[in-house]
Amino acid sequence: MTSVENSSEQMDCGVVQHHGLAAVLAAAYAPHPERFPRGPPKPHTLPNAVWINDPARLSTSQRTAR
Repeated sequence: MTSVENSSEQMDCGVVQHHGLAAVLAAAYAPHPERFPRGPPKPHTLPNAVWINDPARLSTSQRTAR
C-alpha cells in the first residue's frame, strides 16, 4: 500500500478509513476469489451529506422553532 498524505478534513470525514476498507476487501479477495462470485468486493460510495435530522424533511413547524 502506498503512503498518502491525508488532510484533517479527510480524516474527520472518514475518507481515510474508507480507503483502508478497500485494502481490506482486496486482501480478502486475493487468496480466495472463488468466494466472490460477483467479482472483487468494493466498498460502498460515501454519501455527499449525512444528517441526524435532514432539514429538507423537517416540517414547517420544526423549522420555525429553530
